[in-house]
Amino acid sequence: MTEPDKDTLASATVYGRITWGAYDLIFSADPGSTARFDCSDEHRTVVEVALFDEDKYETVHPIKLVCTATGRFKLTRRLDEAFSLLAVDRPPKGSRSEADVRSQSSYSLPFDLYPSDLQSCISEMYRTLYECASRVWRLLRWRLDAVGSHERFQTILASEWAADGQDWHPLPLKGYVKASHWAVPRFDGSTVNSVQRLLSNGMSEPTSEELLREAWAVHTANPRAGLLLAVAAAEVGFKELVVDLVPQTQWLTLNVPSPPLVGLLKNSLPELPVRQGNATAAPQELRKVVQKAVEARNTLAHQGEFDSLGVDLDEIIDVVRLLLRQFMYYRGFAWVVPVW
Repeated sequence: MTEPDKDTLASATVYGRITWGAYDLIFSADPGSTARFDCSDEHRTVVEVALFDEDKYETVHPIKLVCTATGRFKLTRRLDEAFSLLAVDRPPKGSRSEADVRSQSSYSLPFDLYPSDLQSCISEMYRTLYECASRVWRLLRWRLDAVGSHERFQTILASEWAADGQDWHPLPLKGYVKASHWAVPRFDGSTVNSVQRLLSNGMSEPTSEELLREAWAVHTANPRAGLLLAVAAAEVGFKELVVDLVPQTQWLTLNVPSPPLVGLLKNSLPELPVRQGNATAAPQELRKVVQKAVEARNTLAHQGEFDSLGVDLDEIIDVVRLLLRQFMYYRGFAWVVPVW
């Protein structure tokens, strides 16, 4: 959210309201009743918990419980004008064209059409409401000793905003349409032959690849676990590369703490005696993503903090996959296409 300044209107506010659905019936309640919790924060956020009402929400998801968070947010003049235009289905000033947005490798419509200050405002609204709803949900789960999934909510049933807290409009949130490097590979005779050679040589899928797939499997439902696994996959993959190419360093590689991963990708990788191609540092754009991932991992591991909106796990997992492919290429697997 934009910090209050001379552009902030004392009377300009907007209400945000988001309703999440949970698949697990981790506690029961009286039908038609709603538990209301005051979060006592600067946004006057109120969280409501109730049984799912099929007459109120249309969904194919197996929802058992719903959790709604409503808060009040101050606006600058520009943001007040932007929401006023959204209310009459007009694009806010500074919006981009749909063609321009669709040219990106990753985009979310209509969210990415909006100017950056409006995007930041909506993201902060979501962050605040989600954190309040999540806190209430976790306290309820803890207080009742309830058993259920680590994931708190499985879907969003409604996302809305209102200038007066009564006339509600759809609130676009950040989603993703990814143009990813992942593709469906072709299974042919060369695949059969190479897998047979791997079997005959006693090879198994590397641990780093298993960690990467585990990261991909959980990153949506459990982003913290996805981040830890993705960074671990990259670190383990580099160690596998070094042990394979320089086997005499195996004990040191596996038993002595390694230098920071980004430094290894920049300075150590070009020094390795690779079996094919020319050893070079990982491209800077990949190293930047790894650096951000490692910093987020360290913050989570050492301080217990995690900014889910500040970390693009899809991007991190994709970059780790590219690194592992290049490591495989350097190890001499002829069927691997080099990444750089």
